[in-house]
Amino acid sequence: MPKAARGPRFEVRLARPNDRPRLEAWQRDLEEHLAAMLPDFASPRLPPSYGREYVAHSAKTVRKFGGFWLVAGLDGTPVGFLSAMVQPYPERITRMESLPSLQGYVLDAFVVPRARGQGVGGALFKEAERLLRKLGCDSVHLNVNARNVQARGFYRSTGFRELGLRLWKPIAVRPRDWPEAGRRRRRVPKGPLRAT
Repeated sequence: MPKAARGPRFEVRLARPNDRPRLEAWQRDLEEHLAAMLPDFASPRLPPSYGREYVAHSAKTVRKFGGFWLVAGLDGTPVGFLSAMVQPYPERITRMESLPSLQGYVLDAFVVPRARGQGVGGALFKEAERLLRKLGCDSVHLNVNARNVQARGFYRSTGFRELGLRLWKPIAVRPRDWPEAGRRRRRVPKGPLRAT
């Protein structure tokens, strides 16, 4: 009698220090994917240091607010990650407007293209939710670009509901580069505008 075919095996674990180069490369891959899909928002030309600097910044945020990095492996090969943290407690005004909550926040999630559609993303989110519950969170949220239809569909399939929509409208010529954006920012008067 022939053996039944088995599907791919995956594991999800907390990231280890030796995962850092891989996380840096994946973060760069994620941003390049977004730049190709959303050219109005993301730069297609990232500096070579992008992945290293982004992961270093995210690691500080995760440490400061209590969080974690997860790595998913498929048949023994690492194929994706998720980073999450406990959302800082809201300011007094927000607490007056909102129901009591301690929210988890997913900073980033990425699965390499060849491993998509095999349950890896779902396993990452399932483990993230388990860990966030353990940290005291009652909900989890994330941000996604409205035009990222594929990601929005995946998030809905894992139980997320769309809560809001950020609208965007260009109103002037975009700065050529960040130094020009800085020059524009320095021209903004200090304090509120006053009627003349």
